[in-house]
Amino acid sequence: MPKRTVETPLTGKTKDGHILSEKEELFCNLYVQTFNKLEAIIEAYKIDKSKTGWYQTVRNMAHENLTKPYINTRIRELLDKHHLNDEEVDLESAHVIRQNAEYNAKNSAIREYNLIKGRHADKAIELKFKGKSDDELENRIAELFGRIIGDTGGVGEEEKG
Repeated sequence: MPKRTVETPLTGKTKDGHILSEKEELFCNLYVQTFNKLEAIIEAYKIDKSKTGWYQTVRNMAHENLTKPYINTRIRELLDKHHLNDEEVDLESAHVIRQNAEYNAKNSAIREYNLIKGRHADKAIELKFKGKSDDELENRIAELFGRIIGDTGGVGEEEKG
């Protein structure tokens, strides 16, 4: 017999009526705050890191949670509720591209956000430099830079030389 979840003040509910367990709702809230799926699993599900195999368990649980459509729906709803939107992420991404410091965590969060929102398809950029004039190279660089700026971080792009 399937387990039936009853809505409580600690459970979540998607706009389409799917009820999340307390742990699933906590995972969604933690994930929206940090964009760190592993830490969200560890905290929401009270994972004991002293046990053998804990890391693989956490990875599997994170993957499982993020492939459940109702969890992705809830995460998108929470993102919208917390006013994290495409425009804000685009502005942050533009800042990251233009600055000269390390922003690995911010870039990771932007990539995760874009992945969740389904904003990018996998694509590759192939760079060929042999036999090109300086003008051709400058034009190609300008074209690629325009793509990156318009693509908020180049998620899914690979440069091949």
